[in-house]
Amino acid sequence: MAKRKQNESFSKYARSIILCEGETEYWYFKNQLSSKQYKVELSKNSDAQKLVKLDARKMLNNGNWKMIYCVFDHDPESNLKEQLQSVNKIIKASNGKLQRVFSKPCFEIIFLFNFSNDAKVFASNKEVEAALNKQIQKNQSDYRYEKTEKCIQQLCEYTDFKKICNNAKIVCEKLKIDENNWLEIEEGYSEIFKLI
Repeated sequence: MAKRKQNESFSKYARSIILCEGETEYWYFKNQLSSKQYKVELSKNSDAQKLVKLDARKMLNNGNWKMIYCVFDHDPESNLKEQLQSVNKIIKASNGKLQRVFSKPCFEIIFLFNFSNDAKVFASNKEVEAALNKQIQKNQSDYRYEKTEKCIQQLCEYTDFKKICNNAKIVCEKLKIDENNWLEIEEGYSEIFKLI
């Protein structure tokens, strides 16, 4: 019995947790990532500040996870610049145990990186979704992107996670994104590549 508990504990410490702010992110990572390496959870809190200050800090104090990834995007209604800066201070103070996975202007930018690594300026979330629909119709089929679990599953089957991460990394390099300017960059980008 004790041996089994020890093995269970080891496997838990060997895994990382992906803590998602929104359902779209949760559905996506649940479909894309191996459950042997990652546990994907939907936060009870719907903004980055509460996700990090309440959920992630609590998990960090438990010490059961190899890494805790905090997934959020730039949503002007809930994630204000000051809140994201505050969150980033906590993440930086965690000595690498907390990681930020951030997409701007919205999570749909991640799917666009399946098609291109061009850094393009998007004025709004709707503009990103329109660009995504154009790419889907050009390359895939006649369905349209919707924030539904079924649509996310279809896109997960079609898209290549490693390609998306690689293209996101290329865009960050093109735009010279670093710890000092990540909130100032207006172009579409994502730090999803931190997961690989």
